[in-house]
Amino acid sequence: MQLPRATRLFIRIRGELHYLWRAVDQDGIVLDVLVQVPGMPERRRASSSGC
Repeated sequence: MQLPRATRLFIRIRGELHYLWRAVDQDGIVLDVLVQVPGMPERRRASSSGC
């Protein structure tokens, strides 16, 4: 069994740099998404289920 992997992208939202983390399974399906400001503990989370 393979564990999900995480990928990190750098994106800009309203001119501010953010990390976009994605958990992806072995079939390439996105399991979870996390947007995080670098160096900041607060985070915004979006579910891949659309909720």
